[in-house]
Amino acid sequence: MSFLAVPSQTPVEKFYAIGERLLAFQYSDEVAARVAGEFIGGMYFIPRPARAARFVHCTVKIFDGDPPPLPPGCQTFEVPRGHCHANGDEHYLDIDESRIAVYPAAARLVCVWLGTTAHARHPVAVVNTMSYAVQAALRRGGLYVLHAAGVVEPRTGAGFIVVGNSNSGKSSLTIRLAGAGWHYLSDDMLVLAEADGAVESWALRRIFSVSSASLANSGVNGLEAALGAPVNSDPTKRKLEPRISFPDGFVESCRPRVLLFPTLTGEAASRVERLSSGEAMARLIRQCPWASYDAGTAREHLRVLGLLAKQSVSYSLSAGLDLLEDSALAPQLLASCLEH
Repeated sequence: MSFLAVPSQTPVEKFYAIGERLLAFQYSDEVAARVAGEFIGGMYFIPRPARAARFVHCTVKIFDGDPPPLPPGCQTFEVPRGHCHANGDEHYLDIDESRIAVYPAAARLVCVWLGTTAHARHPVAVVNTMSYAVQAALRRGGLYVLHAAGVVEPRTGAGFIVVGNSNSGKSSLTIRLAGAGWHYLSDDMLVLAEADGAVESWALRRIFSVSSASLANSGVNGLEAALGAPVNSDPTKRKLEPRISFPDGFVESCRPRVLLFPTLTGEAASRVERLSSGEAMARLIRQCPWASYDAGTAREHLRVLGLLAKQSVSYSLSAGLDLLEDSALAPQLLASCLEH
């Protein structure tokens, strides 16, 4: 192993739970705690007292300043917003002028050096850096992030996972379903883990990110009261606090029964087509590149995705204009997936 030199003193320490795992965040000083803390506050992390920290699944150490040099012999490839330097079962990420060290899974350690440039301290850059770091830490605790919305059909309690890239309609569907009385986890970011031989899903991101079109066509009244500032990474969208709009709708977790992969087509009518578990698995892997890149957790990550594909009925949703025009269509269309 060729660990970067990690300072031992991290005087500020906080503990958070999610999905029955415990993460420790240690900060070199109050500046690092403040810069990173806003990102952590936007997640469904439950604060825990230090006395509860009998076993920490992963520790994230966050430093304010320049990192030590990379170890020799790394293989480098591009990732969104930067580069990854792989060195066996550890890897280092240079993201928006900050650095993340992801150590072997057994070490249960991720380190972040927050860059001091104006670019590195821009809110979008901090979000990008912390997102990589937190996702790596979660993987070391057996929790795997999936960019997806999570909702629960109220009559049956069946969990639906809506998987897709940005602007694929996840937030629009979540708002329409929540407005129709469905429960929700998140509109964009979940974590997955095995529990008792099946896959469970937990909410990760708190705030919804919605466009003007999503709001105008949602058919849900009173959303304006829950709107906040524009989203830093996409000023065309606004932050929406779902607990204001749907105060009784939040659920922390669910057991998925349906996987839905939406695309916006612009056609008149929407179509739902059944997918095999193999097709669903291939689509899940495309959404989860770290199931292949992170050598220390890849095998277990792929196994959990495979379990999810097998336990769920999967569909592709070609979302047409009718979903925009008829706010009652989305809950009807999704509920019909349980009849097959």
